[in-house]
Amino acid sequence: MLTDKELGVLKHLRENSRATVTEIGRKVNLPRSTVYDKIRKLRESGVIKKYSCLVNFEQLGLPIAVKVLFRVDGKDRARFGEMLTNCPNSNDVVKLGNDFDYLVSFAFSSMNELHEFLDGLSKCCNTNYSIMYVSKELKKEGFLV
Repeated sequence: MLTDKELGVLKHLRENSRATVTEIGRKVNLPRSTVYDKIRKLRESGVIKKYSCLVNFEQLGLPIAVKVLFRVDGKDRARFGEMLTNCPNSNDVVKLGNDFDYLVSFAFSSMNELHEFLDGLSKCCNTNYSIMYVSKELKKEGFLV
């Protein structure tokens, strides 16, 4: 279990992973050396897996955001998951344990590109899918412990 101070450091890193140790220390009222030690401990324990940035796909010319649920024939399941993971348009790939096998977040430049991609997947693997069109992201990577 994390201490309140460790949770505070983690909260500020989640808000801005590029914040300096000094900036975080001011916000959580801790010396820089203590903040540094807490961050190192969070990394070593596996609480912090990596540092990354959130991308605005629309600004990259990819305005079509969808979440797609896939159900795949058993013999194709592992190969299909690998294809999804390696797809340049997939942002998140999650293996599920219920009626569907995968949940994938995609970004495409057009609806035509999305449907051509899904048609191609259906031809190479026996799969069914359900598309959910994202109209607006309300919260992304914002879970504060």
